[in-house]
Amino acid sequence: MARRSQSSSQGDNPLDPNYLPPHYKEYYRVAIDLLAEEGVESYNRFLTEEGFPDFLCSTEVEHICQHLQQPHGVIKDSDAQETAYSTELDSDGSSGTYWPLQSDTAAPELDLGWPMIFGFQGTEVTTLIHPPPPDNPSIKEEVRRMIRSAQQVVAVVMDIFTDVDILRELLDVAARRVPVYILLDEMNSHYFLDMVAKCRVDLNYVEFFRVRIVAGSTYFCRTGSSFKGNLMEKFLLVDCTMVLSGNYR
Repeated sequence: MARRSQSSSQGDNPLDPNYLPPHYKEYYRVAIDLLAEEGVESYNRFLTEEGFPDFLCSTEVEHICQHLQQPHGVIKDSDAQETAYSTELDSDGSSGTYWPLQSDTAAPELDLGWPMIFGFQGTEVTTLIHPPPPDNPSIKEEVRRMIRSAQQVVAVVMDIFTDVDILRELLDVAARRVPVYILLDEMNSHYFLDMVAKCRVDLNYVEFFRVRIVAGSTYFCRTGSSFKGNLMEKFLLVDCTMVLSGNYR
């Protein structure tokens, strides 16, 4: 059964001119399960035999195949050719397949503080392009200016963070006792750690600097196998009043 997030207009009136049909399709799930369980050939064969279009690009197929995780506590019965799952930790009513253990964890508190903004302050939108027109600042320069202007907080969300100049600006802001929060994609966080190590920075001794990693959404197959998506976002928030989103590469 489709979840609410998979149904664009679940419960809405189909006769309404603004009705948007649900985008969830059952063959998506079946095809992905076959890809995870039997490989690319079974995935392609299913789509061909059923006459469905291929809905995954080659990069997505490769990602699923490379990051597929087998369930914990699998017990295989060679005679029955069936897969059973250990019930050692089922006393709390959790299921290792559809209700993963330890999936509901409290979000870390913003221990360095977060500014309170009251009232609507208006909206102004500016578009920056790369490379910039003559006599215009580059996107990277604008990022550095925004970080330097911070007085209350800086929050950064990055899928891949490898820019040493931006790291230096963030460290300088933290040295002024302005809280800096960085959120990184779990699969690509090692690039950031490698950069920090090369710069000989020990983040444990940077008081107003917090780095956390998050994983993308987790898809669970019917056998209990799973794979995680990526955090594909880049944006910067300064003092809860300025936001910059995009890419300058």
